[in-house]
Amino acid sequence: MTKKFWLFYVKSQLPLIIFYVLIFSLLLIMNYAYKLPNYFIGDVFRYSISGLLIWFIVKLLFDLNRTHQFIKNDYLEKYQINTPIENVMLTKIKQQKLELENKLNSKDLEQKDRINQMDLSAHEIKNDLTSLQINLENKNQDNNEMLDAVNDANYQLDMLLNYEKLFSISNDLEFEWIHLDDLVEKVLKNMSMQFINKQLIPELSKLHIFVLSDKKWLNFCIEQLLSNATKYAYDGTKIQIIFSDGSLTIVNSGNPIEHSDMPRIFEKGFTGSNGHNNRLSTGLGLFLVKNICNKININIEANSYNNQNEFTLIFQKSMLKK
Repeated sequence: MTKKFWLFYVKSQLPLIIFYVLIFSLLLIMNYAYKLPNYFIGDVFRYSISGLLIWFIVKLLFDLNRTHQFIKNDYLEKYQINTPIENVMLTKIKQQKLELENKLNSKDLEQKDRINQMDLSAHEIKNDLTSLQINLENKNQDNNEMLDAVNDANYQLDMLLNYEKLFSISNDLEFEWIHLDDLVEKVLKNMSMQFINKQLIPELSKLHIFVLSDKKWLNFCIEQLLSNATKYAYDGTKIQIIFSDGSLTIVNSGNPIEHSDMPRIFEKGFTGSNGHNNRLSTGLGLFLVKNICNKININIEANSYNNQNEFTLIFQKSMLKK
């Protein structure tokens, strides 16, 4: 047993020791007051201290046995309650044990989910690298096909890295005033090949405004929404990027999102009817955008009508300035 056990054991016996001292002190006073024989006090002390020591030994053995049984993993449910305090403590312990088990189960599922997502992304990246390897081995000069494979691999890798960062994003936020026009133009520059390949035309409107946000994560959200728009837009159409009434809206012309899919588009792993026809649709992009927007205090809404899909980032008034 540890030093702490002995300390608590002695403390638990203090009431009995104090009671014994008080009773014995009372007997001493009575012996003096009534002039009782001296051997009376000696006999009382001899017999009482022996009984007290026997009690301490028996109680110690009993407590040691209960302690040994209690530390067994399966003993908590069988523990015999003897006092109201033990009842309260045992109830609290069981509650905390249940909460801990739930947390561990949740973490285990979360870990498995992350591993599955990594496996999926790694598989897609491997496919793109294999495609590049085949083109190089065959000396295929189709640069567009090779560039598409590189872009696809970069897209999957970006999804994977940001999915991992999502779990620690709350400790990685740095808010600053960002000129929205500059940020959008930077995103469009990075995505220029995707627009060129499908002959898409970006149309910007009223973006000359500052927003208070985390630049890295806002950049990711806008880039992901634009990437989503380019994937499902009709070739040769316009993609509108409009800021109005405190909201940034991205609109593309393409197959509309099914009405039945709309409530689930921000769920992880959900690709919907349109996504089934696109190899890059992992159901992760909009899930990440939704979760990141929640962490940087931006609301996001989606709408679809007349062969148009639009996603809107809604900023709080305190996050805007001209």
